[in-house]
Amino acid sequence: MSLRRIFLFLLVSLAVLVPTRSFAFSVTPSIIDSSALRGETGRGEFTLINTASEEKIFYFDTLNFTSSETGSPVFSTDSSKGNLATWMSLPSSLSVAANSQSQISFSIVIPDDIPSGSYQSAITISEYPSEVVSVNGATVEAIVALLVFLTVEGETTAQIGLLDVFADFADRFVSLPTGTISYRLQNQGNIFLIPTGALIIQDFFGRILYQQTLNEKGSRILPATTRTFTESVLAPQSWKEFLMMQTRFWSVGPMTAEVTLVAEGQTVSTTFLFWYFPWQLGTVVLSSLLVIWLIGHFLLSKKKS
Repeated sequence: MSLRRIFLFLLVSLAVLVPTRSFAFSVTPSIIDSSALRGETGRGEFTLINTASEEKIFYFDTLNFTSSETGSPVFSTDSSKGNLATWMSLPSSLSVAANSQSQISFSIVIPDDIPSGSYQSAITISEYPSEVVSVNGATVEAIVALLVFLTVEGETTAQIGLLDVFADFADRFVSLPTGTISYRLQNQGNIFLIPTGALIIQDFFGRILYQQTLNEKGSRILPATTRTFTESVLAPQSWKEFLMMQTRFWSVGPMTAEVTLVAEGQTVSTTFLFWYFPWQLGTVVLSSLLVIWLIGHFLLSKKKS
C-alpha cells in the first residue's frame, strides 16, 4: 500500500464527510450503477465540467469504500483482487478547456472467478496529481468522489432485516407525534438494497390519520452492512402550524404507528403505540367557546334590560 494512496484516502474521506466550499468543477452523474456477468468487460462514462475561466488539468484515481451505519462512505486503500477499484481502467489525467465539459470513459474488467453480488468503488477527481497531494498536502476542497456501483449477475440473494425502530413519541403521552424516527435495517444478502416504505399512524378505530414516505431520497444499503435511517416527523415551524397539525389528528387516546419497508419484493414491518391528547388545541377550542358564551350572555342580558 503506497503512501500516496493512504494520503489520498484520508483527503477523500474528509472531502466527502466535511465539504467546505464550492468546486471550480463538477461531475455528473454523481452515482453510476451498472451490472455485468463474470468475465465480461463493463463500460461507463461521466461528464466533467470545468466551470473555471481557464483551462485546467484534472487527475483521476480509484478508491474502494464501504459505509458507516449512518450511511457515510468509509474509504479504503485495500488493493486486493476482490475490490472493484482494481478492475477499473480510466485515464490518469485530462485537460479540459475553460467553461467547457468533456466525457470521460472507463472500463471494468470483471474477473471470472469472483462471487456474484454487488461491489462498489469511488473515482476520485482532483486538480492535483496524487503524487503532489501526498507530498505537499493539496487542499481537501480539490477532490471530488464519484461513486460506482456494480452488480455481478449470477447467484445473487436479496434479504433485508428490520432490527430496531426508535421514535421520540413511542410509548409516550404526546400532544403531537413530532420529533424523529430512526429505523435500523440490515442487508443480509449480497446485492445493494434501496428500501422504500411508509410510516402510518392510525387511531383506536383504525382510521388512518397520518402517512409519511420513508427513505424518499432512495438511499441504499451495501451488502452485509447495517444502516440506520433517521427522518423527521411532523416538524411545525410555528404555533399556528402546530395547532393546524393537531386538527389532522381529530381524535384522543391510544394511537398505533406502523413502519413498513419494502426492498426487492421483501416486506418488513413493526408497530408501536403512543397516547395522543391535544391539550393545546383543546384549550384553544374551549377558550373560544367560553368567549362566545360570554359574548352571547352579555348580549342577551343587555337585550332583557
